[in-house]
Amino acid sequence: MANRVKVRMATQGDLHDIADEQGSIRAGVTTDLEATRRRYEREGYGGTLYAAPTRNMMRAEDQMLGEHGFRHNQQTTSNAPEDPGFVYVIQGKKFKS
Repeated sequence: MANRVKVRMATQGDLHDIADEQGSIRAGVTTDLEATRRRYEREGYGGTLYAAPTRNMMRAEDQMLGEHGFRHNQQTTSNAPEDPGFVYVIQGKKFKS
């Protein structure tokens, strides 16, 4: 059975709560949730991608990365543009490399 990444909308406050829970493994920003969901499925992730709208992707990602430790994020600061989009947290597992 293929790994599935489901998308669920949340508030940014909810994302910070979710980020503190066990199993939250990655955070990021995007302008295209569906493309991001498909990319993580291809990379072997399974679980839920919780997303919240943001007016400034760089600031939202910097806050998320600065306040929470994610096992699958290599960067500690955002390189995203200061544009509107979505900030997200993935809660789940990576099943293959």
